[in-house]
Amino acid sequence: MITHAVPTASNAQEWLSDTQSVTYEAVKYANEGTTAHTLAELYLKHWLGELSQQEFTEKHAELKRYNENYSQNMEDYVADYVQYVTGQIIAARNYSHDVVVLLEQWLDLTPWTTGSCGRADVIIISGDVLEVIDLKYGRGVEILAENNAQLRLYGIGAYNLYKHQRNIHNVAMSVIQPRQSHEPRREMLHINDLLMWGETVKEKAQTAWNNGEGFSHKEKQTVYEHVTLADYELKKPHEMTDDELRETLGKVDAIEQWVKDVKEYATEQMVDNRQTITGWKIVNSKGRRKYTDEQKIIEALTQHYDIDRVAPRKVLGIMALEEEIGNKAFNELLHQQGLIKKQRGKLTIAPDSDYRPEVLPFD
Repeated sequence: MITHAVPTASNAQEWLSDTQSVTYEAVKYANEGTTAHTLAELYLKHWLGELSQQEFTEKHAELKRYNENYSQNMEDYVADYVQYVTGQIIAARNYSHDVVVLLEQWLDLTPWTTGSCGRADVIIISGDVLEVIDLKYGRGVEILAENNAQLRLYGIGAYNLYKHQRNIHNVAMSVIQPRQSHEPRREMLHINDLLMWGETVKEKAQTAWNNGEGFSHKEKQTVYEHVTLADYELKKPHEMTDDELRETLGKVDAIEQWVKDVKEYATEQMVDNRQTITGWKIVNSKGRRKYTDEQKIIEALTQHYDIDRVAPRKVLGIMALEEEIGNKAFNELLHQQGLIKKQRGKLTIAPDSDYRPEVLPFD
């Protein structure tokens, strides 16, 4: 059986271009971004009345206590996003008495990208205007709204979902990247212009799909950026030529993102949609042991052990502390007092397009 990897909205910027570098998704911070989206959804559902105060308080406390990616900094950044979204909803309600608001809405994109779907963070429909809002929590790469292929596909998908129910003339696509900028980035297109763009996408998406023909999933072929690992025969790094290293480095992040997307999508299908995938099942991950009452544990240990050895006090690491107390407090209490010193980072490899200046190892 031939298995295709799907050209999706989230990686559209790659298969629509001829570039080899990944410039759209910051794979490193995927888990952190997921937590930020979960937190934002909690606040928006509570604001919309979909969660009671008690439900919100319980879910928020659970996230805060058990999610290692949560921090006060995240709260502050997500608050900026939530403020923008709620402001747009209020404006939409002032414009029209009949407003549709959808959170984390799955969209069928197969009419434009074969076998593809995507999930929009927020969709607002008011009168003849449809807006798609996307939260980008990463800070490494600036994400723009103009000519943003992912957002345009989400805009088309949202329009397709409601075209028979609403007379939509204009589609707005907004990116909120609070760790990069306080200002939202927005593109507005007439639906006819957006649909014309969608027609140009079809051919490129089909090309990306066709590039997968003749490869099984065992050969680890993916059309994320036209990556075909079979070309390299999964060589060990020391066996690669300079050209192979150069080309492979340009594909690594796309491959990692594809693997992550496959696992996430398959899990969601099996859990949420009760889909069966032959040879696979849903299990509980390995549970972690947790203390039930640290104060009682300290009291019990103090009788037999040196308390400084079993329960030492230690300042959080710099990144963890900054996330915990927030940028403002961190700068005022520590950085401005000369208590933080930045050391030179280790040498690492990066594409020429990276914003950091080149460092010559032998200078």
